[in-house]
Amino acid sequence: MLEGLGSLAWSIVQGHERVVSKQRSGRFLRLERDAINIAAGLEIIEIIYDAHPEFNREETFEGDLLLHRFCSQRECDGIATPDILKFLLEKCPESIRHANNRGQLPIHIAAMLSKSPEFCSMLIEAYPGSERIAGPPLGMLPIHCACMSKTATNTVHGTVATVEYYLYSLYPDGINYAVGLNLDGHGQELYPIHITISSLVGVT
Repeated sequence: MLEGLGSLAWSIVQGHERVVSKQRSGRFLRLERDAINIAAGLEIIEIIYDAHPEFNREETFEGDLLLHRFCSQRECDGIATPDILKFLLEKCPESIRHANNRGQLPIHIAAMLSKSPEFCSMLIEAYPGSERIAGPPLGMLPIHCACMSKTATNTVHGTVATVEYYLYSLYPDGINYAVGLNLDGHGQELYPIHITISSLVGVT
């Protein structure tokens, strides 16, 4: 039953990216992994979770947990988002401190994907001090990740408000934190302002 549920139910709440097959109790459990579709709603997610709680701790090939995948979706900033985010944090509180194979915490992904201040604040409340934790690429803080978004001047995606949130409410000294970049043996220090300007390339 779980095998059928894993294939069918995850197809309902997730888009299709790849299939992960894992050996469990002498048989394969087929899990279709991608970001949770916000339109599916919390109720469907709860039903599936109750049937198979281990989903919340299963990693993708990239080392992502469900929380990472949820944070990686730009569309997941709607009305149901806080409830779903709260649910994922409550069911798997350790996921907020889990770094994927790229070394990213959920807060780094959320900042890079232009999540709203409200979304990011829920992550930081669950992991106090994570606004000061460096992660890839280049050892960036969440404020650097927010500044490197391709929509850095577009308030529709909440990036301006998110940068203000990190700068004025969380970690004002982050503006003076430089990340290292080595090009052809020549080191460079990049501050949030440099990353913002570089990210404007291609923005219309």
